[in-house]
Amino acid sequence: MGCKSSKAALRNGLEVAVDVVDQVDATAVTANAKSSKNIEDVEFVFFDLDDTLYQNGYKTERMLTKRIGEVSERLFNLTEEVIFALYQEHGTTIRGLIDKDYVGISDIQEALLEFHDVDLSDVRPASGLREMIESVKKRRFIFTASIREHAERCLERLGIEDLFEDIIDAHACEYYSKHSDHAFKTAMQIAGAEHHFQCILLDDSMRNITTAHHLGWHTVCVGMKDRNGNEKFPEHSDFHIDTVLELPDIIPQLFAFGKAKSEPEGEDNVSVRSVDGDDEYPDTVSPEASPYFTVDVEVEVDGLVELDMTHVDVDVLEYLRVIFVVGGPGSGKGTLCARLTNSLNLHHISAGDLLRKAKNDSNNPHAEEIKETLAAGTLIPSHILVDLIVDEMKASGGRNFLLDGFPRSEDNMSAWVNHERVKEEIQLEGALVLECPDAVLKERLQNRGREDDHEEAITKRLEIFHKETKVVIDELEKQGDATIWPVNSN
Repeated sequence: MGCKSSKAALRNGLEVAVDVVDQVDATAVTANAKSSKNIEDVEFVFFDLDDTLYQNGYKTERMLTKRIGEVSERLFNLTEEVIFALYQEHGTTIRGLIDKDYVGISDIQEALLEFHDVDLSDVRPASGLREMIESVKKRRFIFTASIREHAERCLERLGIEDLFEDIIDAHACEYYSKHSDHAFKTAMQIAGAEHHFQCILLDDSMRNITTAHHLGWHTVCVGMKDRNGNEKFPEHSDFHIDTVLELPDIIPQLFAFGKAKSEPEGEDNVSVRSVDGDDEYPDTVSPEASPYFTVDVEVEVDGLVELDMTHVDVDVLEYLRVIFVVGGPGSGKGTLCARLTNSLNLHHISAGDLLRKAKNDSNNPHAEEIKETLAAGTLIPSHILVDLIVDEMKASGGRNFLLDGFPRSEDNMSAWVNHERVKEEIQLEGALVLECPDAVLKERLQNRGREDDHEEAITKRLEIFHKETKVVIDELEKQGDATIWPVNSN
C-alpha cells in the first residue's frame, strides 16, 4: 500500500480527504468558549512573549527572577525575602521599589535594563511560528510584563520582530502589574480598541488570563503546565492550548487562509489562494452537513498553490494518506507545510522535528545515536526514522498527512515501503518537491540560528540531498508510483 497511486483521488491535481471531526485531534486543545462573547468581533490580538510565543521550560523566567534578586540586592541592599514581599504586595518588583521609594524615576531604566540582562540563547522559534503569525488577519501587538528592550531581543531571535504594530511593555503600563486592570486598559488605549470584546489575549499566566476574562476579553491560555511542572486548569480561559501554533486549529476566524500574497519573498514565496474566485474559505465546515471534504491541490512551477474545496463521500477514506514534502535544507518545506496545513486542516509531520524531539527524550533508546548523527549532519538509520514517523501518524488521530523532510535516501524509501504498518495502512499520494539554488539555501541556513546549522553539517546535508534525495524522487516519478509536483521556492 505504501506507493500505490489513488484511483479516484488523482485527476489534474490532488484530492486529499480531510476529516473535519479530527481538526483538533492531537493538539491537546481544550475549548470552552463562552456564549456571551462572539469570536467574530475580535479585531486586536495581544500576544504575551515569554513562555507564550516561545517555550523553553521557563528557563528565561527563572533567569530573570534570579537576576532581579541579584541586582536588587546589589543596587538597593535588599534581601531576597524583601524583594519577594514587594512583588507580592505590588504585583511587580519594580512597582514596589518605586512605591516604597527604594528607587527614583530617573534610576528605573538602569535597573530594568540590568534586570533583563540575561542569556537568551535558549530562545528559539518553533517551526512554522512566523508563518502562523503572518497569517493572523487581525491587528497584532506584543503585551508583556517585561521591558521593550527585552522583548525586541527575543523577537529578533524568533525572527518575528517585524510582525507586530507595537510592544506594550512595563514602561507603557507605568510599571503596574500586567494582571492589573490598569495594564489592560493601557493596552487597549495604545491599540485603539474601544470595546473589551474586540480584544483577545494569548498568555501562559493564569493570573493575566483571569484579569482579561473579568474585563470581557477573549482569552487563550498557552501551555499545559506551569513553571513548577503542575497541570494548569485555567477556569477563566475560553480556550486552552499546548503551544501557540495550535491557534489556527481552535480559532480559524483570526486567520487569512486562502488569500494570495501579493509580494512573496524569500522562503515565504509560496502563496495560497482559492481557484473558485472566493477571497476566503468558510471558517468551519459543518460535520452534520458532510463530515469529509476533499481539496484539489495544483502546484505550479512559479510556486503558486491553488486550492479548490469540494465535498465527497466518506468511503474514500480507506487508508492513511501521505504527501512527501522534500527539498534541500532551508528550501522552505516548513513554510509550505504550515500554509497547506492551516488552509486544509492536514496534519504536518516534520521528520527533522521528530528527530530533534527524540534526541532529548531520555526514554528513547536511540536518543544518543540521534544526537550524534544530527551534529555530524549525516543520516539517521532509516528503520529508526520510519518507526518515529509511523508512531507519530498513529498517535495524531489524523488521516491525511504532509510528511516534511522524508525520504532523504534510497534506504529511507526502502525502509518505508517495507514497513509492515506502511504496507497495510498508509497510501502515498505524491510528493511536493521544492527547488532552490544551493547558494540561497546556505544563506538561509546560516541565518536561522539552529545549533546543527554549522557550515560542515550544511555542506553534508546539501551533498546528501543532491546525491540521494533527488535520486529517490526521480525514481518515484520514473516508475509512476506517485505524482510529483515541483515548487519553485527560490
